[in-house]
Amino acid sequence: ALATELRLRLLREDTASLVDLAAEILREPVFPVEEIDKVRVELLAAIREQDNDTQARADRGLRELIYPAGHPMRHRVIGEP
Repeated sequence: ALATELRLRLLREDTASLVDLAAEILREPVFPVEEIDKVRVELLAAIREQDNDTQARADRGLRELIYPAGHPMRHRVIGEP
C-alpha cells in the first residue's frame, strides 16, 4: 500500500493559510525534472556506497535468505538501481 504523510507545525493564526497550502501540495504536487535528477544521482551514489560496504552487503544477503521473493522486507529501503 502507498501512503502519504504530511506533518505541519504552525502557529494557530496561520492554520487557515497552511491548510490551504498543504491541500495544494497534496492535490497538485510539482516535481521539477532537475530536482528529480539531483535526487536520482544522490540515491544511485548511496546505493553504490552500500554495495561497497561489507556490513551492508551482509545485511542484504541475510534479508534475501530470510524473506521470500516479493516480500517488502527483502529489499533495501533506499531501493535498487
